[in-house]
Amino acid sequence: LEIKDVDDVAPTNILINTTNIADNIPASTQVAYFSATDPDTVGTHRYSFNNLSRTDNADNNKFTLSTDGKLSVKETVNFSTQSQYHIAIKVADAVGDFTLGFTLNVVQTLTITSPATATVAENSSKVITLTANRDNVTFAITDGADKAKFTLDGTQLTFVATDFEARANDNTYEVIITARKTGETDATQTLIITLTDLNDETPTAITFTGNLSIAENTATGAE
Repeated sequence: LEIKDVDDVAPTNILINTTNIADNIPASTQVAYFSATDPDTVGTHRYSFNNLSRTDNADNNKFTLSTDGKLSVKETVNFSTQSQYHIAIKVADAVGDFTLGFTLNVVQTLTITSPATATVAENSSKVITLTANRDNVTFAITDGADKAKFTLDGTQLTFVATDFEARANDNTYEVIITARKTGETDATQTLIITLTDLNDETPTAITFTGNLSIAENTATGAE
């Protein structure tokens, strides 16, 4: 005798894999997915927003939800505009449905906020103060074609410029800076320093253009 399960009980709970949303993620990005608790081992679950009059679904319209439970944002997430979202999710099977409200929190990602470009006059030094969107961040020089030309002391990045005429290429210098904070993903930035020329070289030659000819018997000082 074999006893087979049938879909005769409605879902009893909804689970979400995460309630955190990374700041600045672009529109249409999937941010979470749902699963249902159901005493039955058979049957199909379908997910939708519960848009009935509730106190926990004010932000339903800022997301899209597939019938198999994938949640995506409609617009780019911006912590400074909105740091929390409230949605109500309904799961249904052939027997009935269950609704649960969720609060989603926007989590700011670590970002280096100091400028990624700077200009320096040749044969001078430049001190750049490194900043990030978090407190208690440490910085390090981690790579870059010209990293040997930079030094870092805390948040103070120093570059000592060479002679403009001595640089064989386009007079740009590159260094990669990494910001670190415990519990967060590292942030990196490629910093480009552009060297500017100074009028500090003595002329070494005179170049004539066209044909140089002087008529005979021309007086001294004549043009």
